[in-house]
Amino acid sequence: MRTLEQDFDLFFIRQDFYDQHLQDFKEELILPKLDYYQHPVYSSIHAISSYQTWKITFDYVIVQQAGWYEDLPQNLQYDLLNEQRRNHNAMMYKDNLVTISFWHRMPKSWQDEMIEGLDDSFSDVRIPDDIPERIVQFHNQIPQIHGPNCYSAVIYCLTNNDQIIYEWMFANTFLNFLKRNQYYPVKDMDYQAGDVVCFYDTQHTLQHACYMVTDSLCFNKNGQTFHDFWAINSFEKIKAEWPQMMLKVFRKIKE
Repeated sequence: MRTLEQDFDLFFIRQDFYDQHLQDFKEELILPKLDYYQHPVYSSIHAISSYQTWKITFDYVIVQQAGWYEDLPQNLQYDLLNEQRRNHNAMMYKDNLVTISFWHRMPKSWQDEMIEGLDDSFSDVRIPDDIPERIVQFHNQIPQIHGPNCYSAVIYCLTNNDQIIYEWMFANTFLNFLKRNQYYPVKDMDYQAGDVVCFYDTQHTLQHACYMVTDSLCFNKNGQTFHDFWAINSFEKIKAEWPQMMLKVFRKIKE
């Protein structure tokens, strides 16, 4: 079952907020941004996907147990709430900061509404009859946990490994797999079923990948959260969702 319940409450703050509240939070655990991302517990896949940290502007993270925020004086609660709004913390519901304690107080209908409000839209494309059932069975399916990403979705299509689709996969792990299995870049952009299309940013860093099931449809997952569905979609739609990217086609080179 999908849940946004956390093990710790995280509060994302900028440098100016940190400087203004030095005396208020002298004894709290506050991690600089780099330390946070390197922490094996506080930066778990579930945490960073629930808070959507890639969308948050922050320099530090306050880490606390359940109930700490609710026990703060009203003025500090108000300041922290406004700081989370300013920094685009995703754990908000109807102007409320969704802490562990607040989540436990939310009716199930509110929890479902919060989760579904962040969900991607379903694909409405017509699925051709000749696409393998192994891929079709995941069309418009919702992951139950955060983690599965675009790279593992592509690798699933290239293998008989049924479990790999649930993995969170690094870009280099993905590229190494392509190389081991004789998928190499080709110069033409004439997409074919079986091609892997990789999306690179202006720094030539791989950001996304999808698998072509026809010359115009692809199997895709747009991110690592459980709000991002596995789906067969128009390739043109996926390209539009990843603008200003350089595309590179990888194709199986027969031995």
